[in-house]
Amino acid sequence: MAKIVVKDAVVVNLEETDINVMEKLIRGELQLAGLRIMAKAFKTIEVRKLKSRPFCECGGEWRNKGRVLRQIFTVLGKIKYRRLRLRCLSCGTYYYPLDDGLGLQADKNITLGLTEQVLHLATDTPYDKASKNLKKLGGVEISGRQIQNLAKEEGEKIKEIARKEREQIFEKGCVPESKEKRKRVFVEIDGTFVKGTK
Repeated sequence: MAKIVVKDAVVVNLEETDINVMEKLIRGELQLAGLRIMAKAFKTIEVRKLKSRPFCECGGEWRNKGRVLRQIFTVLGKIKYRRLRLRCLSCGTYYYPLDDGLGLQADKNITLGLTEQVLHLATDTPYDKASKNLKKLGGVEISGRQIQNLAKEEGEKIKEIARKEREQIFEKGCVPESKEKRKRVFVEIDGTFVKGTK
């Protein structure tokens, strides 16, 4: 198992600070350290993915087509990196080992963790206000328009899931299985056993 060790030092001048200044400084430094850890991890992941997939699915050899800049938004902030781009000599398919290793789709530049936070903030507030709240609370800048687009994408996914469930129930007569397998358990409360679910 590969490990990444990043040694960082946060210097806080105790003569000219208070708890509020320390809090902001340390939080910012932790985010930067997290981004540095990600950047180091990306290199290792890319090399491993390349070794595990030395040929295209068609059996063709990869040709190195250089590095391409990409940026993604994470809960720690925006990270820019250059990733390897390969092209199959047989079928012409392009392949990005790092994107594959990170589980990133070509058209997505926001991580799932950040998407969840953004949509949680946008649930009860306008998109522009959610954007401002995200910047203030998490130090991450995403525009109100990007948040609106995320909400639309997630809404479409939910609509498609609901459509498939309706089709299963009403057209095929199948009741979808519960996503949770619940077990019956007995819990003792004041000497009495009560049925419950787990």
